[in-house]
Amino acid sequence: FSGFNHFRDARPTLETILSELKKPLFMTSAKAESSIIEEILKDIKLQKNQYHFTPNGGGQHGAKGLWNGQDDAEEYWVEIRRFLTEVYPNR
Repeated sequence: FSGFNHFRDARPTLETILSELKKPLFMTSAKAESSIIEEILKDIKLQKNQYHFTPNGGGQHGAKGLWNGQDDAEEYWVEIRRFLTEVYPNR
């Protein structure tokens, strides 16, 4: 929910980690931050069950987008439920 390279000086970059990641991934942000995520993902082909979700509304930074009463919270929840249903269909 906050997919920035905050620790890029001390750790491998997200570009490096994500290009090698084979696990399910749900990456999102506020709409205004989406271009930063798109830049990180520009040379990465997401695998099956790996998603970058951009809200239609403005959204929120971080997990605040899931809080009750937040604008666009339901939009995030719909996408998270869809992601989890696709990744874990029998649960």
